[in-house]
Amino acid sequence: MRGEHLAGRSVWAVAVVLVLAAAGCSGQPSVLRTVGVLQSVAAVSARDAWAVGQAGAEGCGCGRTLIVHWDGVAWSRVSSPSPADIASLSGVAFTAANDGWAVGAAGGRTLILRWNGTRWRQVPSPTPPDGSLNAVAAASATTVWAVGSADGLARPRTLILRWNGTLWRRVPSPTPPRGGTLNAVAAASATSAWAVGSARTGALIEHWNGRAWKLIRGPASSALEGVAAISAASAWAVGYTDGHSNKTVILRLTGTKWRRVPSPSPARRCIGAALTGVAATATSAWAVGGYACGPRTLTLYWDGTAWKQVPSPNPNGSNFLQAVATTPGRTAFAVGLAHGGTGTIFIAEHWPRTTWTWPS
Repeated sequence: MRGEHLAGRSVWAVAVVLVLAAAGCSGQPSVLRTVGVLQSVAAVSARDAWAVGQAGAEGCGCGRTLIVHWDGVAWSRVSSPSPADIASLSGVAFTAANDGWAVGAAGGRTLILRWNGTRWRQVPSPTPPDGSLNAVAAASATTVWAVGSADGLARPRTLILRWNGTLWRRVPSPTPPRGGTLNAVAAASATSAWAVGSARTGALIEHWNGRAWKLIRGPASSALEGVAAISAASAWAVGYTDGHSNKTVILRLTGTKWRRVPSPSPARRCIGAALTGVAATATSAWAVGGYACGPRTLTLYWDGTAWKQVPSPNPNGSNFLQAVATTPGRTAFAVGLAHGGTGTIFIAEHWPRTTWTWPS
């Protein structure tokens, strides 16, 4: 799990995996059995998507990297390096069908894997003390960002790595005085990228202007878990408010200013709700997460005017979504975890309308 999260997330992260995904025009979803949790998803196309996470029951001390692939017909697990007793992947991004990146941590060190169209291989990466990577984003084949934290949980420092087409290097990044963790990153271009996370003082936002990362003040008493960039002047960030009763948080970048916009928080009589992933196009967006009373999956849709909750399946009673990805054809993939003891990855579909369905 990432650095400073909603307290309930570590409780909810149990031994099975939930995937909501597009099954294509045929409407024939598939089921893949495994045990673990999926943390991130990337879609090259409606028939080529990847999800990454950790295999193994929570708390077993035996976690291994987990990568699954959607080929337009079925999901299947793909072999991936897992170099330590406990290893996990938290982020995935692709620049092309034969060029992908997955990041995470293994044995207290950063972990970066690369897909070359045939297999996943580990590549060298800078690894400061207690370094871990939570997310990755690619502006091009020669500009890729990975973000996370280093130096432990007591006073973590932000960690940003950059791929320049040849190797990964650590790039200076601001850290608030009392520490901070970066949970997500999005790249609009080689000269504009956003990273978001959490600090003890509130939400953490950093911007790459082509020369350096700059710290921007975020909302107090909040944490940000996901970010999606449409252009240098248009982006979304999602998360939750800290406190006894968490509420969803959605920020919108228009021009140079981030502003909070109204977002549904459905759990009125429960502990609260949180958003952990967002994906966007110029005209629409998805945000996913979960809320207590179960917990239950939460999917929100932006139709160009407002964010609205969209019904989403909850087959095992306790489920949580971690990430979402979209394609230009309006296909959406969402991944996370389910608590039901079945050890099943469930596949649902969103096609061609904004409706999530579940296989019978």
